[in-house]
Amino acid sequence: NKACFRRSISDRPQEANERTRSGDFEADTIVGSKGPAAIVTATDRRSRFLLTGKVDRMDATTVREKLVAMLKSTGKKIETVTLDQGREFIQSQQMEQDLGVPVYFAHPHSPWEKPTVENTNGLLRQFIPKRHSLDDVSEADLDTFCALLNLRPRKCLGWLTPYEAFFQKVLHFTWQSATPNNLLFCANGVHFFYYICPQ
Repeated sequence: NKACFRRSISDRPQEANERTRSGDFEADTIVGSKGPAAIVTATDRRSRFLLTGKVDRMDATTVREKLVAMLKSTGKKIETVTLDQGREFIQSQQMEQDLGVPVYFAHPHSPWEKPTVENTNGLLRQFIPKRHSLDDVSEADLDTFCALLNLRPRKCLGWLTPYEAFFQKVLHFTWQSATPNNLLFCANGVHFFYYICPQ
């Protein structure tokens, strides 16, 4: 139903296209090697700040509800959302009502029109290889992977982290220890411990 994808990316505001503000998100889904589970991802175009959530099945209602909850969880103003024309995103009108923002769609078979989330999905695949079953990935695992990426300094951000760029807060990191599967560091007086699942 083409009416579900009525807002074209061609009509997206220039502020979103030029990454001059935060709050313009691209979203996508990641599937595993087997089973109906999926991961919903959303990345802010300007800061590269990543949000993730797991769904047990990839139907339109489940994906919409998860994506809306993820975006609202930031507590920041959402400006736009850009999606592909997958069947899991057909509830765009309801999503617009839920979020109060316009939802735009890339042209069919044009993943390069959502480069921010596509690139971030590639980074997330460092922790969840394509051959990996999502049955073994918990929400806690996703929180860990997400935090590791959001706290990774980026050259495109002037070596700020996506977290710092999105929330406009400067973190002061002190590394405590690291092993192949464990990471302990301190940021602004708060200690973080992460366990990295072996691939």
